[in-house]
This record gives sequence, structure tokens and C-alpha cells, in this order.
Amino acid sequence: MGFFTNRTQMTGQRATDERRPVVVGASEPDVFQRIRPHSPVERKEAGLSARMLEGLLLKTIKQEGAMTEQELSEFLCLAPGCFRVELQSLYQRQCVDSVAPMTFDITAKGRELARHYEAEDAYVGPAPVSFQEYCRMVLQQAARGR
Repeated sequence: MGFFTNRTQMTGQRATDERRPVVVGASEPDVFQRIRPHSPVERKEAGLSARMLEGLLLKTIKQEGAMTEQELSEFLCLAPGCFRVELQSLYQRQCVDSVAPMTFDITAKGRELARHYEAEDAYVGPAPVSFQEYCRMVLQQAARGR
């Protein structure tokens, strides 16, 4: 899994403060412990614009081929709730098609739109973390190192 991971999967228990990062490897020496950020469940919470996410979805499906919602989630390192609205919009606009239950593939119209997104930004991979979230995590890690 990528940068954003499910707190329950990592610790086996739900945290009371979902905005609090998770310390991974608590039984290991302090130097090996890593702090993981809160996992967003909605696009706005992830700090991504609808346009950025739409482009990332199209470029990913174009590059990787037909994918299920779960495969997209794992590839983008985002909860499905973060991109479900944009994926449905792409489906309604006939940019992606459902080739099997909950499996999406890009259409000719989607390929053309993906080319426009690729001309602006060719990145395909885990969804970027907002600069604000990155700075917050760096400060928390620095405070832990003291």
C-alpha cells in the first residue's frame, strides 16, 4: 500500500482522533519508527482538485489498462471515496466504460482527454500529498526527533 494507509489495517484498532498520525513500528527502536498521516476518505480532505483527480484517473487507466475501483484505490493510494464521484462523472461522460462489474476501461473519448492531461502533466502514480499536509508531517517528525 502507499503513503495513505488505513489506520485500522496498520494498527488493528480504530483511533479516536482520525486526524492524528499513526506511529508505525512502535516496538522497533525509535529511529526506525515512521509516522503515517491520516488517510483521507473524501477528495477535498485529500487536498486534490476534481480536475487533477480526473486527469490522474484517466492517465492511470490509459497506462495500466482496465481496473477495478479497488485496484485504482491501491494504485493511487487513496480510498475509493476520494475519487468515486470523478470516476462516475467520467463514466457518465463516456470517457470510461464498465467492461465488467465495477471494472473500468478507457474509451476513445477518454484517450483523447487523457492526452490533453498528459500534455499538461505526464505523472501517473500515487496521488500527491498536499504541501500543507507534507509540512505538517515534517514538523511532527522533526518534533519527535528531539
